[in-house]
Amino acid sequence: MEELLYDQNSVLIAIALLAAILVANEVGYRLGRWNRAKADTGAKSQTNAIQAAMLGLLALLLGFTFTMALQRFDNRSQAVLNESNAIGTAYLRTQLLPEAQRETAKRMIADYVQLRIEANKVDLTQEQTRR
Repeated sequence: MEELLYDQNSVLIAIALLAAILVANEVGYRLGRWNRAKADTGAKSQTNAIQAAMLGLLALLLGFTFTMALQRFDNRSQAVLNESNAIGTAYLRTQLLPEAQRETAKRMIADYVQLRIEANKVDLTQEQTRR
């Protein structure tokens, strides 16, 4: 399945979103001015209460989103640190091996590190490099 927005330029997407926001803002402004004379005070107070509740929910949702994103970032950083410590420990422990196995183990660890570095350089937007 092909993703629609991955093939588009990010500047083009940003310009399209900005235009959509400006059009929606203008339509909302004109509808608000047209309906302002018709609304009574009861409807205005209900609208204000609903708006306050929606903004409160939005703030709560943003708070949870940022908390989860920060937690995932911290977990990822900790996993990278743990893996690098394990690689360093394994490399140091190769000194305890006999000479023939020592060079093979060092070479295998160096190959593994090189593969991990290359895996992190893969551009996830390129379909052919992900497989």
